[in-house]
Amino acid sequence: MSQNLSTHPSSRSRGRRSLVRAGALALALASAGQAAAQDSVTTTQLADDLYLLQAGRDGNVVLSLSEHSAVLVDAQTAAAAPAVAAAVAGLADVPVEMVLTTHYHDDHLGGNEYFRSRGATVLSHSNVPRQASADTFIAALNWTRKAAKPEALPDELIELDLEIRPGGRAISVFHFPAAHTDGDLGVFFPVANVLHAGDIVEIGAYPFVDWWAGGSLDGMIEAVGRISEIADEETKIVPGHGAVIDRAQLLAYLEMLTVVRERLAAALQREDDLETIMLNSPVAEFDAENGGPAAGRRFVGVLYLGLTGDHTP
Repeated sequence: MSQNLSTHPSSRSRGRRSLVRAGALALALASAGQAAAQDSVTTTQLADDLYLLQAGRDGNVVLSLSEHSAVLVDAQTAAAAPAVAAAVAGLADVPVEMVLTTHYHDDHLGGNEYFRSRGATVLSHSNVPRQASADTFIAALNWTRKAAKPEALPDELIELDLEIRPGGRAISVFHFPAAHTDGDLGVFFPVANVLHAGDIVEIGAYPFVDWWAGGSLDGMIEAVGRISEIADEETKIVPGHGAVIDRAQLLAYLEMLTVVRERLAAALQREDDLETIMLNSPVAEFDAENGGPAAGRRFVGVLYLGLTGDHTP
């Protein structure tokens, strides 16, 4: 399905007016920078020396332990970083050597400052510093995000897929362009058969396509398809948020994204405005497992803004 979904100016105007009528301008995203401090972290073993660390609904962290050091995939929020560090210390008396950042959002990048100040090297895709360094206000979502502190920005930048071996453990790093954002990384531990997908995959809630930072629905779908090719039936797939899933569940998630794209494309070709699209909800059968009808309306509203090109800050 082509991403080039055009709308006539008249339908764009009707769409903007219906944003107000349908309440879509009240769409809101929780700011990770406003998260409260987390007192505890839930630890789940995924494989030998590989753990999932979770603090509330903010970004999932994967911890890889070797004899002399630890690697984190994402570092949670600044508020949760000390609790994440305490969880690491409870498992092994080793320093965090490296943090791999899956993308620029604060609930994945915010804790970088804490670990960097204690000697960790932070890596991300090369687009992350540009996105993270800017103050952002998105009027349509009533969402404000403050620029990350310079200390939370990466030390080293990744342009292409590569394999690294911190602590002697092979880790494959993949860039997924124009997906959740324009700087998404997936991190695969081939020996353990565990893959951290970042916010390209979200379980228990609808994903967010950050059109304002180079994301796209087509790119999300392509990225999930690529992850499904990397994974096999035994792979444990860690989403950016929510429970660990397997490849069959990933394919169901991919089907949901694909169906919604097709329905929205058809609606835009009919020149339906947002109010009409909301009334004929293209996601109704997915609402129960993704936060309910209100969450479905927010998801559709964000996709509409992006697909019609009406997503300037």
